[in-house]
Amino acid sequence: MLKIAIVEDNKTELNDLKSLLASYQEEKKVDFSVESFERGEDLLSRSDFSYDLLFLDIELPGRNGMDVARKIRETNGNVAIIFVTCVTALAVEGYSVDAFDYIVKPIEKYPFFTTMMRVIKNIERKGSDRIILCTPEGYVYLNTNQISYIESFGHSIVYHAEGKEYREWTSLAKPEKILGAKGFYRISKSFLINLRYVQKIAGDEVYVAGVPIKIGKTKKKDFLTKLNIYFSV
Repeated sequence: MLKIAIVEDNKTELNDLKSLLASYQEEKKVDFSVESFERGEDLLSRSDFSYDLLFLDIELPGRNGMDVARKIRETNGNVAIIFVTCVTALAVEGYSVDAFDYIVKPIEKYPFFTTMMRVIKNIERKGSDRIILCTPEGYVYLNTNQISYIESFGHSIVYHAEGKEYREWTSLAKPEKILGAKGFYRISKSFLINLRYVQKIAGDEVYVAGVPIKIGKTKKKDFLTKLNIYFSV
């Protein structure tokens, strides 16, 4: 399921955008969740920043939308950003933060639907590969972009995905072989992380979807290199 965030301080315009998203969801049968924020600071304070798509008003109280986007891009190069603005000239600068597109207020349905189709296709192309897990409860299919990290416990591993846990009786070597080329990195003996969920690095710890994970002593230099390459693509 796609996760969408909206940062918009005008309640009328926020409700208009939510209504358009609801219409798109119903007509196109696309599964996504929507969360909204009035200020950029509220979004940036989230410890579990794992959104696929962000609608960002440029003219916001406090930190403006462009500053919010720059801050996000310091640690997250994957989320698709679409600026929402009344003044198209302001949106031009959005390409410096690798914005996917911009839409002009008032938002019209059909151009909006076209943009949504394009951005969803782009998101799916980047990371919608599926894997199958053999859990004690039966077989489970997961999109790789749902998995934030995988943890090893003795003879089993646990997949952490969107607040849920799935156990599989195998070693960490199995998902590492499958997911190593899909943006995952083995940060230590016990953890394989999804680079798209990396939020910050503090000393010898990396925060993945809000969870601090110790970086292996011999891994930090290579990890930083891989992370820089991942977010620069």
